[in-house]
Amino acid sequence: KMISGTSSAVTKVDKDELVKWQEEHKKKKAAKSALDLGINELFKTEPSWRGARRKNLLEQRMGEAEAEHKIRVGKGRQELWEAARVGNFERIMDLLFRSKDYKASDKDLGHSIHNAAAKGREDALDLLIRHGADPCDQNMPMGFSPVMVAATKGHVHAMLLLVDRGGDVNAKNDMQQTAMHIAALRGHAHIIKALVAEGAEAWHKDYYGRTALDCCKMETEEHALCRDVLVNAKPKPKVKKVAEAVDDTDGTTPARCVA
Repeated sequence: KMISGTSSAVTKVDKDELVKWQEEHKKKKAAKSALDLGINELFKTEPSWRGARRKNLLEQRMGEAEAEHKIRVGKGRQELWEAARVGNFERIMDLLFRSKDYKASDKDLGHSIHNAAAKGREDALDLLIRHGADPCDQNMPMGFSPVMVAATKGHVHAMLLLVDRGGDVNAKNDMQQTAMHIAALRGHAHIIKALVAEGAEAWHKDYYGRTALDCCKMETEEHALCRDVLVNAKPKPKVKKVAEAVDDTDGTTPARCVA
C-alpha cells in the first residue's frame, strides 16, 4: 500500500509539472510570435541594419568596381596612344580586337590616329582607320587634322594613306590654314608636290590673308624648292557654263544666238 500511494503521488507531481511546462511554453511561444510580428512590422517601415549594411557594402563594391574599370580604361587609353605613337602593331591589335576590359572611344581613336600620323606609322594608321578612326578628325588643339599632322612632320607616305582613306587635303584648322600652308612653313617641298598631285588648293588664304606661297619666303634651299613648286601650281580655272558664256563683242550668249 505504501508503494502504491507513493507512485500515485509521483504521477500527480509529474502531471502538474508537465501542465506548468506546457503553459510556460505557450507563453514563450506567444511572446516570440508577438516579437516576430513587431519586428516584421518594423521591417515594413524601416530598413533593417543588416539590410542597410548590405546595401552599403554593395554600393561600396560597385564603386570599387567602377574605379577599377576606370583605371583599366585609363591604362588601355594610354597604352593605345603609346602603341600608336611607336607603331606597336600587335599591341594595337590586342587593345582594339582582343581586350575585354577596354573599348576604344571615338576620342581615343582620334587621339591615336594623330599620334600615328605624327610618327608616320602607316600600318598603325591603316589598322586604326579599319577599326573606325576618322581620318578627318580635328578634335585636337588648333583644329589640326591627321593629314595636317603628317604634313607638319614631313611623312608623305602616311599623309597619302590618310588621303586615300578619306582624309581632306583642303581641311582648314582654327587659323584657316590648310596642309599646304603648313608644308610651306616647314619647307617640305615633297609634301607640297604630293598635295598638288592630290588636287589640293594651292592659293587658299589663311586668317591673315596669306597663301602658301606667302608662307615660304625664308631664304633657305628647302623654301626655295617650295616656291618653285607653288609657282608652277596654277589655280584651277573657273569654267562657266557654255549657255551662260557672254560674247565680248555684243554681249550675247550662245543660248540667245540659238533662239
